Amino acid sequence: MSRCPTAPWLLIAALGLAGCANKPKSVSQAPGDAPAAPVAVPQDVPTLEEAMAALDGEEPARAVALLGRFIASSPSSEDDLEAAYLGLAAAHEKLRDCNAALLTYDAYLRRFPEPEEPIIVWARQGACQAELGRFEASAASYRKIRDQPDQLPSIY
Repeated sequence: MSRCPTAPWLLIAALGLAGCANKPKSVSQAPGDAPAAPVAVPQDVPTLEEAMAALDGEEPARAVALLGRFIASSPSSEDDLEAAYLGLAAAHEKLRDCNAALLTYDAYLRRFPEPEEPIIVWARQGACQAELGRFEASAASYRKIRDQPDQLPSIY
């Protein structure tokens, strides 16, 4: 019995072609079925007030969507943009998504390296980091607060 030598690339090519031949056929609509309604994607830019109302109204998922769209619209007011970042982080926290909240706080601090009240941001970061079991990072966040002048003695 003689063996026919087969190049490995030939075997791979044959398997690849066989895989392409087994592509699933496209699904067509059955006659008489109504076409599926397209999903509407909002194109308008929400106001900060509308987004914050969703957050205050215990609709954190809606607030995330609205605040994200608001931030992406590059608002001209730096104060509004700052409030939107903090609102977005708070909405993520309400959804118990500490990873997203931390990413938002990090983006906030990159955008506003010297915020008016950094202590609130550091405290929220520390809480999220602790929630995720990142205790060293949490301690470092709280240490930033401790190192600030004129803080309450209870945090020393």
